Amino acid sequence: FRIRKLGGKILLTPEIKSWYFARSGFKKLWKQYFGYGYWKVRLFQKHPRMMKLRHFIPAIFVVGLLLLLLLSAFTGTAIWLFLASLSFYVIASVVAAVAVIRRRDEKAAMIKLLVSFYILHFSYGSGFLWGLINFFPQWITKK
Repeated sequence: FRIRKLGGKILLTPEIKSWYFARSGFKKLWKQYFGYGYWKVRLFQKHPRMMKLRHFIPAIFVVGLLLLLLLSAFTGTAIWLFLASLSFYVIASVVAAVAVIRRRDEKAAMIKLLVSFYILHFSYGSGFLWGLINFFPQWITKK
């Protein structure tokens, strides 16, 4: 961000070699992405022009599901909307997982990949919401 802000450019080249070490378990993956969502709020407070709609989608999804679940105690329509939203999400994630697995020919990884998708989206969204709650006073005081 700082490089681009000062007029610099980022070079992307396939000659650069890097290694990625995946988290050793789902609990650690949850913690990692919860932190990403949480601290993204603070980053947006310091650099509001970096905000994009895509950063808000997981949090909006989590809030929407929670609201529909709560409202389902009062109206049958809400439970159907909740189930439809969740079903659409599950179907979309299965389609995405199948596309990834076809490219890599690792059919045995399907369940782990799906669980990873759910963790990434729900933990990031939950972390983002928690960040909004915790960092809200900084928006008011402009710190």
